[in-house]
Amino acid sequence: MGDFITDQFEFLDAKQPYRVLQNVYDKYSESSRPVKLSQIKRAYLASGRRDALYSERMRKLNELYPKHKRHLDAFHSLNPWKQQKVQAKIRKGDSFYGEEVDELVVAVPVVPDYVEKLTISREDSKKRRKKAAEQLQKKHEKSQKVNVASLFKTMIPMLKSDKATEYIPAVLLTTGRRVNEVANQGSISESKSGEWYARFSGQSKTGTDFHRPAYEIPLLARYPEVKTAWDRSKAYLNPESKNLSPKQIANKTRNILKHVKKYPAKYGGAKNLHNFRAIYAAICTEAFDRGNISRIAYVSHILGENSINPALHYSAINLTHMRRPWHMGIAWDIKGSHDEKIAEALEELKNSEIKPNQTNLAKEMNVHRSKLTDFWRRNKKQLRKLRESTN
Repeated sequence: MGDFITDQFEFLDAKQPYRVLQNVYDKYSESSRPVKLSQIKRAYLASGRRDALYSERMRKLNELYPKHKRHLDAFHSLNPWKQQKVQAKIRKGDSFYGEEVDELVVAVPVVPDYVEKLTISREDSKKRRKKAAEQLQKKHEKSQKVNVASLFKTMIPMLKSDKATEYIPAVLLTTGRRVNEVANQGSISESKSGEWYARFSGQSKTGTDFHRPAYEIPLLARYPEVKTAWDRSKAYLNPESKNLSPKQIANKTRNILKHVKKYPAKYGGAKNLHNFRAIYAAICTEAFDRGNISRIAYVSHILGENSINPALHYSAINLTHMRRPWHMGIAWDIKGSHDEKIAEALEELKNSEIKPNQTNLAKEMNVHRSKLTDFWRRNKKQLRKLRESTN
């Protein structure tokens, strides 16, 4: 947090929220005002300032409900910023301390009225939403084209590179995480689902969740390679294990961003480091089994977003040349149906040094699905050896 934010505390202590609003409107652009007001509100509440009636209400609850003292103390131990998040989640239907205690704590006045007034006007909010909708429309009308075959050919080997300008973008692409998540609190661990998945913890934007539990994410390269590159990236970006600010991280990644912009063809035409997150999401929707959920919901899930709305901003990607990259290994383990696996296997065999009878192959391709599945099973060992020899 900067000096400007803490300077606003004296006006809030004097119950002058409109002075703070005016200061923010004078100093920041229209698009930055909501974020800055949220940062001021968060810092002010995190410092321990609460509604004047809070202490008396909590004292009465402890007197009236001594059997709930443990849960009431747990709620009281949170700072006001986290307390209001708990209340927001309870109002949405989540349970924290049991139904009876939840009904008690949700009614406790935590945030002072003058702090609640730190919000942009309704008119400005409408303008902002309209502008955001127009920008989203333009983004989808001019979707970014990504040649997946070329991208994988150049970027997956970068995981083993000695250059930070290469292995850090490769980590961002193969995991879909934000730069600050790699640098600061984020971590990945082995998943029970196999080497094409990982458990991720340390989500930086959690919405109303002040703690997001670890969840499973797909990977665009095998876990051991990604994990090694992840640890190297964290050591480079944050060698002293400090919680760097976004500005500090931006300073460290400036040279990496310049390199990515200088060689756009090498990095799939990425416009910035955050662009790899959108490319990752688009590829995952094609490469992994998403069950019965929609494409947008799947994108929201793997990126850890708290709603499907942000996922719309990550969906303006048009992928080309999707088949050839899977020769690098992904298709053999995660591609969807038996037919897709067999089609890939036959294409691999046809282009390998082993030249099977093409007529027999054509016959195999035209038989019933069960026979195709048998073909895959009979030749599985040989096909896996071919895959290993090409990696």
